[in-house]
Amino acid sequence: MRVAKECGFGFGRILGEPAKVGVHDVSKSTIRRILMEAGIGPKPSKHNMPWDQFLKSHADSLWACDFFTKKVWTRYGPGTAYVLFFIHVKSRRVIASTSTIHPHSEWMAHQAEVFLHEAREQGMNQPSILIRDGDKKFDKEFHEVLKAAGCEAKQIPRGTPVMNAHAERWVRSIKHECLNNFICFSDEHLDHLVEQYLEYYHTERPHQGIGNQLIIPPSHPPPRSGKIVCKTRLGGVLKSYSRVAA
Repeated sequence: MRVAKECGFGFGRILGEPAKVGVHDVSKSTIRRILMEAGIGPKPSKHNMPWDQFLKSHADSLWACDFFTKKVWTRYGPGTAYVLFFIHVKSRRVIASTSTIHPHSEWMAHQAEVFLHEAREQGMNQPSILIRDGDKKFDKEFHEVLKAAGCEAKQIPRGTPVMNAHAERWVRSIKHECLNNFICFSDEHLDHLVEQYLEYYHTERPHQGIGNQLIIPPSHPPPRSGKIVCKTRLGGVLKSYSRVAA
């Protein structure tokens, strides 16, 4: 029962485990009966792997993606700007697109190319799986770019945002900590805000999900003495603290 729950093995595969610990008088039918009586069966499938185990198993090359939107005011009136971002599940590193009011198919395919290029440039493992929701903007051309690079886009079931929790949490962070404090007057203004937040997010903001560490730590250990100063970005909306070398 423990092997079935922890590993998701089927009856035949489980049969080999008792022999490794000196138990040889167990048959496949006995294993089947024990599991069926316990309500585990008829045969655990690899496709029934618990979601948290799936994330851990693929963490090194697993990414998630999603959109967030922001109202942008222009001389032609208000519009909704879209930003597509990709987050590496293990490290929490984020790659974000420039914003657009028209996320058409050509733009989506280009962003897939940019994502793959940026992941390589940053020394990340080759993305193998990309989690996405059911948004229709993730079209055939977007998937073809990823597939050509050996990356499979997997759609989460409808109505299950918890399966894309890392992306959902990042949207909440950038909006609460940054974007909700601004009115954007152009795509370029929004892109500047996102760029500044990404620098802060990667190099200055500790992350509870990775033990309150920085995603990109400094190249040298910080000094242990000296004045502590507050660094600000975007007029003081983003703040971080560091020590000035004595």
